[in-house]
Amino acid sequence: MTAPTNSHMIRVRLVPGTTGAALHRAAANIPRRLYTLVRLILEHDRTNTIQETPVGWSGQLRGGYQVDVLRLPHGARGALLNPTAHHDIRDQGRHAGRRPPVSALIPWVGSKLGIPEPARTRVAFLVARKIGAKGYRGAHMVDKGWAKTLPEITPALAKLGWQIVSDIDSAP
Repeated sequence: MTAPTNSHMIRVRLVPGTTGAALHRAAANIPRRLYTLVRLILEHDRTNTIQETPVGWSGQLRGGYQVDVLRLPHGARGALLNPTAHHDIRDQGRHAGRRPPVSALIPWVGSKLGIPEPARTRVAFLVARKIGAKGYRGAHMVDKGWAKTLPEITPALAKLGWQIVSDIDSAP
């Protein structure tokens, strides 16, 4: 069975005596197909999120994204993860208030700003004080990546539906 291109007609053949077997076979394939769909959507989301992630001084943020999909008895569950320590702050930002730890900013001050070793701690303190006073606006790369992925989900779900109908229709 193929998806109609310019028509809204759907034709499914249900043969008496074989319908139960066809439905059983189609139902058996659904969890595998859902797992594949969830993985495909999250891989697209990973790519889109990486494209929205600013190029940092170390490259760890862009390189840290991982897709984790769990196969369940009746489907799948997945997530896009990034275990990089500063990911959430870079993504969501930080409100004014407490200062970030100076020790976390020292490597960044050295490599990004090019500050020599003796002055790094002092400059990192000044940066931390400024972030504590003004806050830090996040890049929202996860939200932007997901917004680019959303339009891809409906066609993928439609294709899954056609695959399931095709499984039912392919009764011997």
